[in-house]
Amino acid sequence: MRLLLALELAFLFGSVPFFHIVEWAWRSDLSAAGTGNEGAGNARRVSGLWAGVTLAVLDGLKGLIPIVLAAWAGLPGIQIALVAVAAVAGNNWPIWRSDRGGRGLAASAGAVLAGWPTLIVWPLFWSMAGWRIGGSLGGFIGWGLLPLYVLVAGPSPSTIVVAGGLAGLMLVRRAQGNGGLIAYGLGERLVFDRDARPTTDPRRPFAVGAAGVSAAAVLIVGLPAYLLLTRSLSISPALGWYGGLLLVTAAITEVAAKLVFAELFREGTGSGVGPVSRRSAIRASLVGTGVARLIPVGGAITPIAMAWAVKDEREGTVGAAARATVLNYGGLVAATGAGLIWATISHAPLQARRTAAVAGVGLVLLGVGLVGFAGRLRILLPLIPRRFHERANGLLVDHAMSMRSWGLLIARVVLEAATLGLTLEAFGRALPPSQVVAAFAGSQLIGGLPGTPGGLGVTEAGLVGFLVYFGIPAAAAAGPVLVFRIISYWLPAIGGIAAGGNAFLRQHSRPASA
Repeated sequence: MRLLLALELAFLFGSVPFFHIVEWAWRSDLSAAGTGNEGAGNARRVSGLWAGVTLAVLDGLKGLIPIVLAAWAGLPGIQIALVAVAAVAGNNWPIWRSDRGGRGLAASAGAVLAGWPTLIVWPLFWSMAGWRIGGSLGGFIGWGLLPLYVLVAGPSPSTIVVAGGLAGLMLVRRAQGNGGLIAYGLGERLVFDRDARPTTDPRRPFAVGAAGVSAAAVLIVGLPAYLLLTRSLSISPALGWYGGLLLVTAAITEVAAKLVFAELFREGTGSGVGPVSRRSAIRASLVGTGVARLIPVGGAITPIAMAWAVKDEREGTVGAAARATVLNYGGLVAATGAGLIWATISHAPLQARRTAAVAGVGLVLLGVGLVGFAGRLRILLPLIPRRFHERANGLLVDHAMSMRSWGLLIARVVLEAATLGLTLEAFGRALPPSQVVAAFAGSQLIGGLPGTPGGLGVTEAGLVGFLVYFGIPAAAAAGPVLVFRIISYWLPAIGGIAAGGNAFLRQHSRPASA
């Protein structure tokens, strides 16, 4: 818990935009001049030596202060190294604008000076040599080859982690430049930090915005509190390498489920206003299944949130997003019914089998009906007031279910249920696939009824109830349920916040005249 909080706070502190102080004092706009980089090197180019020195000192504090506090808190060496990497990552990809951070040299120097002062000799030497050969080239040699210096000078686990992490962050940030990672000009960006692409338009003044506030709340309050709950209930035992591998696989499976949902959305846009790019569809999927779930009745605004996330590329995608959302709920309803029938047909009392069969068949029919309705959204037109017909006619799309559509929908439900199954297996509480599907789909539907953010508390209670019904004691079910919700709710929510913040900045970072 201490390490998690330290990493989060270090990243947030690394994101503090100290360059605005230099811009204000020297009346400059670093993103629109020089290299377009908001670090100390570009500050020196644009506003002179003292501007560069000032920003270098301020950015150095981003690395120094978290290390000092981590050491004061008693974290061991490797964990302190991870804190250093998190602080520099925050400087390179700040939470408020991930494509406009610095290169991390000053922040890295502050971190190394605070925790591993002997390592500063190598980059300091090349920094001084940079006055003759070029500061960018000196920085590349000094920090890019720091891991090799560590291996020669005397490695330890913490020095290997910090040297490799800081070098990797610097190289990746340089490779991206100011416009994303492309092959053209890669060598010049890496070695000389020169980006042949033009700098972007001047951005608006810094504003944290709702996305930043939400991200801070989730990262600093929500997720740690959730993890603390798992610890206080003594339900986070050492799982061993096999259990850990299963949880990693569960996280990968959850990512795959989100990618499938993105394809469902993208498929719908192809029948309306035109297909969006796969990258934009993934951003919409993360926003719809992440940010929208942080507020009450999030399912109702999921289509609006998804359409907003791709607004900069394509207008009028609400219909495609509504289709994907209705398909998702239809799949959950049908999966709940099918799971109930499948789970009880062979090993349940006769009366229970009859009850499950009636309820299951009803749910399957309802789910199939929702799926069919999702492909015929234009039947809603007669119910819409005439003055809105023209706009609704452009938003609503009809997209009949093809074999690919059915395949994507089934894959979506199966992958989500597999995340739960892998989590249960990691805790030694495996269930048959039929029961896993029924428990997952049913709990998701229950969690969406009361309108709590993400179904928090309600989804967990519903899932525990299903697991108890299928023979797992409540005390033994609590641990897997909470860990499953971390994987299936909290991690996508954090990804959705990042994607939503990216969409917000893409749409609002340009001046009104642009």
